[in-house]
Amino acid sequence: MPTEGIFKFGEFEIDALARTLRREETIVTLNRRAFDVLLYLVQNPGKVVTRDELLKNVWSDTFVDENSLAQSISALRRALDEKPGDNSYIVTLPGRGYQFVSPVQVVATEKLSIVADMATADSHVSRGLLFQERTVRTSVVTEEKQQLSLPVSRNRAGARLLVAFAMAVIAFAGFYVWTRFHRAQPPPNSAAGSSIMTPLAARRSIAVLGFRNLSGRPEEGWLSTALSEMLSTELEAGEKLRLISGEDVARTKLDLPLADADSLSRETLARLHKDLDSDLIVLGSYTALGEKPGTRIRLDLRLQDTVAGETIADVAVVGSEADLFDMASQAGSRLREKLGVEAVSPVEAVSVRASSPSNREAARLYSEGLARLRVLDALEARDLLQQAVAADSKFSLAHSALAEAWSRLGYDKKAQQEARQAYDLSTNLPREERLVVEGRYRDIDHEYEKAIEVYRALFTLFPDNVDYGLELAAVQTRGGKGHDAMATVGALRKLPPPASEDPRIGIVEAEAWNLLGDAKRQEQPLAGAVERAKEQGSREVMADARRMQCRMFIAFGQPQKAISACREARDISAAVGDREQEGRALLAWAQAIIQTDAPEAIRLMQQAQTIFRRNESEIGLAQVLDNLAIVYGGKGDLATAEKMERESVAIWRRLDDKRSLSIAIGNLAGDRLDQGDLPGAIQLYKESLQAWELLDNTGYPALVGLNIASIHQMQGDLVNARQGFEQSLAMWQKKSDQLGVSYATEGLGDLLLQEADLPGARKMYEQSLAIRTSRGAKIMIAETQLALVDLSLEEARSPVEQEATLRQALEFFQEQKARDDEINAWCILARALLAEGKAADAKEAMQHARSLAAKSQNPEIRWRTTIAAARIDTAGKDAAHSAAGIAARKELAAIITKSRELGYQGIELDARLALAEIEMKAGQTTAGRAHLAAIEADAKAKGYILVSRKAAAFAGS
Repeated sequence: MPTEGIFKFGEFEIDALARTLRREETIVTLNRRAFDVLLYLVQNPGKVVTRDELLKNVWSDTFVDENSLAQSISALRRALDEKPGDNSYIVTLPGRGYQFVSPVQVVATEKLSIVADMATADSHVSRGLLFQERTVRTSVVTEEKQQLSLPVSRNRAGARLLVAFAMAVIAFAGFYVWTRFHRAQPPPNSAAGSSIMTPLAARRSIAVLGFRNLSGRPEEGWLSTALSEMLSTELEAGEKLRLISGEDVARTKLDLPLADADSLSRETLARLHKDLDSDLIVLGSYTALGEKPGTRIRLDLRLQDTVAGETIADVAVVGSEADLFDMASQAGSRLREKLGVEAVSPVEAVSVRASSPSNREAARLYSEGLARLRVLDALEARDLLQQAVAADSKFSLAHSALAEAWSRLGYDKKAQQEARQAYDLSTNLPREERLVVEGRYRDIDHEYEKAIEVYRALFTLFPDNVDYGLELAAVQTRGGKGHDAMATVGALRKLPPPASEDPRIGIVEAEAWNLLGDAKRQEQPLAGAVERAKEQGSREVMADARRMQCRMFIAFGQPQKAISACREARDISAAVGDREQEGRALLAWAQAIIQTDAPEAIRLMQQAQTIFRRNESEIGLAQVLDNLAIVYGGKGDLATAEKMERESVAIWRRLDDKRSLSIAIGNLAGDRLDQGDLPGAIQLYKESLQAWELLDNTGYPALVGLNIASIHQMQGDLVNARQGFEQSLAMWQKKSDQLGVSYATEGLGDLLLQEADLPGARKMYEQSLAIRTSRGAKIMIAETQLALVDLSLEEARSPVEQEATLRQALEFFQEQKARDDEINAWCILARALLAEGKAADAKEAMQHARSLAAKSQNPEIRWRTTIAAARIDTAGKDAAHSAAGIAARKELAAIITKSRELGYQGIELDARLALAEIEMKAGQTTAGRAHLAAIEADAKAKGYILVSRKAAAFAGS
């Protein structure tokens, strides 16, 4: 039986890598040991596993008695919902052991392959975009700060109703790195410029793992973090030792559960050396003695060598809870002595003292806040750190940690304010900490040139610290310097192992390739990051890499791979308690399936919305609202769509996120378009573009240009429409973005059809269809097939041959609840049925279309449907004289007036043509021919050659 993969039994599924147990779609909570017991049993189904075997394999690094095993088995029975006497899964064999009796199915994890020819996912992060009748709506899905995403569909009725999806791109450039590699420690007054750039020789690395609370008092738990931070600062003083950051320690402890002991086994030490790149570790315990206010603390430390696998020293210190700094100083001095490191100098001692809060209450609040931040609870961390800052307003590191909490919650302005305060207060911090603080401040304040200077200084001074190299590459990418970032990645890969094998290097490399517009090159480093994270058991990094792969696969048109990656990212994030990233994975998953399963996509978005609201994550909430707005708009619920869109815009304005705001404004332009305000839509699209930054590095200008071209086409300005389509096509071709190419070619196909170039239109549609078919985008494929059917009817091809395609598309649109597409399909089907001589069936189809269109708030959809219905209703002999014919004339006259008022030139000409046709059928030939002659001339002058020819043909009939 394999030891890796997904194991299914009964209603349950256990993922060995993600360390999750699910019952159908619900995560089942298990403690670490119970999970390990279950995994071992499932990996050995049917085998009688002795107690000794379980203890050896599950508790290999510590001693426990059989009572602990019995407790784990009891926890498993509760989790698996086994009632007394019900042994559906685990059977206890007295005197022998345990047996897992349920059948187990093993699903191997999917191996990633490098695809040779893929579309480019536009540089940086994309938020999904969608356009109606060639107008694109943008799904604001900034991963971390920004991220790759795929658009969702909002349809419009046109000569044929069509929706397309496109990708907008936003500077992604490594927000992941910032939140994952960041130490919660702050900066100086341009310390980079004032430091002497002399690289230090390779130093021994040391990690403080934290201390067990043996006092039996939960209220004393904060002392573990406080003592760890203070001791770390003591050991780091003088820059003779390289300290492993508290964030890295917390992540490793999450991935590698450590025994509750004061000493670690040789095997565990070796694993820590590899995973933490740490030569030495410090661990131990403390006990609180006596009652407050005279509580005394006994701290017992053990220093162990991870390479030799042995204990170097044991140290014990005793002191007052009010004198934690002195205790840490004593302990640090004795450890430095054991390591042969010179004592802290008086000058260094000043800096060390500045790295700790000035009073006990501030120390408690800061420590508790830092602990919550490290277990990914930014919301509670924020509240605690705000209190810490109030208790000691001059403590730089508390402001810096608070800046990170605000940033994770999406409040950039507040984060900038705190980062600035941290920077201003950092003068007395040790040099390394001052640089870290300044780097964060410059980065969060978008002063990328200065941030790059600071992180380059850090990586030059401390080339043995992989975190500083990762930060440098990330900020170079954020600053638009992709080639410099790639050079830094190269330097990171030349570091000695295990630093050079850090899976995060693959992530920053992928971000740099994305910035450089070579999305195909990001797949290999991401696959490598996944593989290394898997080998190391780095679950947080694994989740981040898989989420990035999800968005990459969406962009490459590989939905199944995207779903697999998103699901795994969601499961891992949920298992480690990272609710924010769980929400982001759910949102990405929703985008992966929006074209094939819109109801399920909405459900996933709503789950993400709940998470973001609970977490008070403004960015996440704005992203979900924007995506939901697009989906509801596609269903014709424009009121709900606009409400959500405006909520999203309000959030982006509040956060002062100009790029995300510009995309949301673009979506409001779509709302204006839905309401028939063409000039207002163009104005908003242009405003959206003006607010955009880094235009040359993204596909967003191509998308906005496509939308504006579509509106020009509606207004009858076909010259500017063609120019816009061709410019967008050229931009997407230059970026090798095939999905974008499909949008532009489809827009040109529409234009060529109106110009009566039927062969040219067919060529464009077929090119678009080929791209979309290769991407497996079902809704988009069906929409392009409708366009080809409509064209075939214009070409007088057999309507019988078109009917099967129409009905298949219609059924699919109904399943997906794509109402606008369904209306379009009914209209074209009615036209095909009429051409077959099935007038009654055509009227029935048209009735379905009218019933749906009546519920739409989109005027163009209603107008197109009414025009089509007028032709169907007046097709029969003497129908033009009937009540239906009279009603059709009135409706067409109203459409002509309103479309002329709003500037819909194409709609006006088509309605005029339909009215003139009815006049001719009613025997009003003089008026009819006069109207047809005027239509022929007007249409020809505007470039609507197809309408012009139809008017001439009808006048001569």
